[in-house]
Amino acid sequence: MNFIKKHKKGVIITTIVLLVFLILAVIFINKFVLYHGSSYGDRLDGIEEVKLNDDKFRSIEEKLKDQEGISSASASLNGKIIHVFVTASITDNEKLKSTAASILEVLSDEEKKFYDIEIYYSSSENADFSLIGYYRKGSEGFTWSSQS
Repeated sequence: MNFIKKHKKGVIITTIVLLVFLILAVIFINKFVLYHGSSYGDRLDGIEEVKLNDDKFRSIEEKLKDQEGISSASASLNGKIIHVFVTASITDNEKLKSTAASILEVLSDEEKKFYDIEIYYSSSENADFSLIGYYRKGSEGFTWSSQS
């Protein structure tokens, strides 16, 4: 107690500095370290107006399965990207690329302008085969990347 009485001004200044530092640290952590919003930020603005339902994904899957050489297909949505996974018994890139157009037939013009599409082809017979197609919203067609 004698120390506090003897150094009254120093103790008050030190206490005020520590409180200000503590308040600034809490503000900094709350503002910059802890994130309170969506992990997508504002990138999903407008998604409610162009909502895809399960029927749309089933239509995409059925349309692909109807194509020659396609054994299975699944479609899902992650943010604004439609992911389509296709297993095919054929490994002819040109034939597989033509099947991707059937996805665009299922989607409306508004959906094509809003969503990106990634289609992943794999082979049930050749484990080293892969073909990936990318469709950027509003573009004319798919861009392809392959490794076979």
